[in-house]
Amino acid sequence: MIKTNHFMKRTSQRGITKAMVNYALEHGEIDGDKVIVNRKLILRHREEMLRELAVMAKLLDKGGIVVVSEYESLITAYDFDSRKNKYS
Repeated sequence: MIKTNHFMKRTSQRGITKAMVNYALEHGEIDGDKVIVNRKLILRHREEMLRELAVMAKLLDKGGIVVVSEYESLITAYDFDSRKNKYS
């Protein structure tokens, strides 16, 4: 998107960073020609991210996992670290 001089001036005056604008464009709710990010939406998204971080922490503790699939079927899953022990 092209940033107008007006946009650049107003975001600078209001302390709105490029990262904030990108977040709004990516996660905000579209209302006509506006994209809105309110407290409720931010809190909901933060909770989703915290749940995802918890899953990532568990995956790190395991050293990663491997999921085997074929076409639309999930065949098996195992710890990534367990794989190297079998071939040593």
